[in-house]
Amino acid sequence: MEIRIKDVARRKNMTLFDLYMQWNRTFVDDKITHTTIYNWQCGRSQPDWDSVEKLCFLLDCGIEDLFQPMTIQFRGLKENAGKRKKSKRK
Repeated sequence: MEIRIKDVARRKNMTLFDLYMQWNRTFVDDKITHTTIYNWQCGRSQPDWDSVEKLCFLLDCGIEDLFQPMTIQFRGLKENAGKRKKSKRK
């Protein structure tokens, strides 16, 4: 699944850096670095469920807002469905 921290933060008029600062002010016993949030956003690492709950709290959103199922697009699949290539046998 793809995490959409940046999109949700943007809707709340926050940058990822703002989110990082808010995290460290709110969760004093569980501080993180700004690169942690960037790594989550870029897919280099994934937050644990405790961190996901904290992100939802800070962004005032649900888990379904943060995660988007990966979509796979197949170009031409719909147009070519049911069509068979004609063989050129002689």
